[in-house]
Amino acid sequence: MNVVVYRSRRKPATYLYLAAGVSFDELPEPLIANFPEEESFLEFVLHETRVLAIADPKKVMAALDEQGFYLQLPPAESYEILGE
Repeated sequence: MNVVVYRSRRKPATYLYLAAGVSFDELPEPLIANFPEEESFLEFVLHETRVLAIADPKKVMAALDEQGFYLQLPPAESYEILGE
């Protein structure tokens, strides 16, 4: 699965993984607000055995399949970025 990762300039250590081909227009507005620059940080092929710094690749892949994105927050963060 091809993935594009965006880094938030507003929230340190916050990254948004998008499945290749998913547009920012398809994302929830509160999420888009934290990534206004749409600056891609990294592109790679994600597979089950890929080592990621914080996230479980299987969970990332499941989120990408289900909702088209995966939000990686710093370990101590809550989901306040999505308004929850």
